[in-house]
Amino acid sequence: MQKIHNWSVTVLGLLLFSAPNLLLADPRPANYFAVTPNKFPQFAEANEKSPHRFDFSQWQETVQALVVDFGAPDRVGVEHPSAITGSRFIHGHTSKYRLEANRIPFSYIDEKGKAVLTQLREDLESIGNQVPLGKLSRKSQMAYWMNLHNALVIEQLALHYPTIYPEKARVGQNQLPLHEAKLTKIQGVELSLQDIRREIVYRNWRNPNAIYGFYLGTVGGPSIQNTAYTESNIDRLLKKGAELFVNSLRGVAKTNTHITLSTIYADSKPLFPAWPVDLLSHLSQHSGDVVSATLATSLPIKVQTYDPKIADFAGGRPVRAAPRPRGEVLAARAPGFQVGGPQSGLVSLRAIGSGAGQQVDLRFFETLLRERNEKYARLRRRELRDLRFKGRKNTVIVEEIEPTDEN
Repeated sequence: MQKIHNWSVTVLGLLLFSAPNLLLADPRPANYFAVTPNKFPQFAEANEKSPHRFDFSQWQETVQALVVDFGAPDRVGVEHPSAITGSRFIHGHTSKYRLEANRIPFSYIDEKGKAVLTQLREDLESIGNQVPLGKLSRKSQMAYWMNLHNALVIEQLALHYPTIYPEKARVGQNQLPLHEAKLTKIQGVELSLQDIRREIVYRNWRNPNAIYGFYLGTVGGPSIQNTAYTESNIDRLLKKGAELFVNSLRGVAKTNTHITLSTIYADSKPLFPAWPVDLLSHLSQHSGDVVSATLATSLPIKVQTYDPKIADFAGGRPVRAAPRPRGEVLAARAPGFQVGGPQSGLVSLRAIGSGAGQQVDLRFFETLLRERNEKYARLRRRELRDLRFKGRKNTVIVEEIEPTDEN
């Protein structure tokens, strides 16, 4: 399908303002990089002929074990969840975007698990302090900064859990907001999460796809992937992240009166110097048919969509021990645990890092995992319907298979 955009109408109709719950709004102008000096010039150099590569195997094991995959978005704004059978209470997330972002079960990380996360973060820091980053390729450096940034976010949220709104968490020695606190020191320079994103990666790479490599810990932010970034996979993973986010409701959505875009684009405004044309062009590059048609309308555009709640299972609330065993117990293994594949149903976990095999209450998991599996069923039916239509169009007989728990 050819993507055609009514740029003149769309751009003139663009309205920019931040949602009340947005804490990440970037006050810098779109031409910020052109009119301001580099705060960290020591991180601007690179050697594309460098034979050296980082080893992120331990971090790879960590994210593969921690991240629960929620799959591709189906652009269905789910309704308010119903209470679990036999109860009047609704557990966990209630946002209409709750099925669009991958999850980390922070509520099940115990003290031993937190210590493991801290050790892994320190290992990543030591890499940046032992290896002159400027002697490595740009892709290697970008992979390093993204892995370090995400390790810092995960560690801090685990240490300060329970917390409903990650951006409001006060962390570090000076108890500053999560993204402003100086959380790491690389080559003698103290850095915050904002420094890594805005002043190092965005400034030195100028690639809008970099937006989707940074985990913010929220449902409204880019989804954390279950693969560590490396020099060889970073382009592919960032492209995947861009496509998943742009084609989700929390990325681009439409009402009867306007189009809404995520406020993460306000946080990265200098990546779009010809704002808003560059932003709309970027969205067009990654949009599927539905989003492409949405952007092609003449409706005004508002940058206002953002769900600031933590991307976990319990909605930022603590989880007590289960009153009785529920489901199957999965063995925890350092540095984390596995919850199962995309088709897994309800499971029972024990605390991350714990060797005691403690049963935990799955009430926070039940609704969200059930809804996730229903979403997978909708996606399978949609794929089969599309396949059936294409089969008829090409006079090829295609047998439609009803989705089951095994498919």
